Amino acid sequence: ILNCTDYKDVVQQTRPARLVFSYGVNDMGLEIGGDGDNAYAQTFEQKIDELLAVVPDAKVFVCSIIDVTPSAKERSPRWDKAARYNAQLQEMCQRRGWIYVDNDPLGNDLSNYQEDGVHFTPDFTWTWARNISKTMWETVFASE
Repeated sequence: ILNCTDYKDVVQQTRPARLVFSYGVNDMGLEIGGDGDNAYAQTFEQKIDELLAVVPDAKVFVCSIIDVTPSAKERSPRWDKAARYNAQLQEMCQRRGWIYVDNDPLGNDLSNYQEDGVHFTPDFTWTWARNISKTMWETVFASE
């Protein structure tokens, strides 16, 4: 999430109607925002606001973090933050009127993970994209 504002000029030039944010697993490992109660969401919100400064009418979609496998959590406790981060993101979205895309259930099928239990198989990206698109359709296009 820290790097999304590196593309602020592109966002300003293209003026998208929708901004979709999908971050998390690496952010957990890097402990973005620190360990405070709402630190990750505060960092996330600040970065979104920086982009909204150039496209204030864009509709914001924030994807939940898909949890890693239990075996990945056993190997490293840094991966054991998805539920806490997702709760922060969900509250942030509710408070700001942004759309929370719940991708977390997609992690229930362990066959979608590569051996490390953190990264997904290439075929999984279609499932992930369909879930994001479905949420966008249901919250934007179905009401237009």
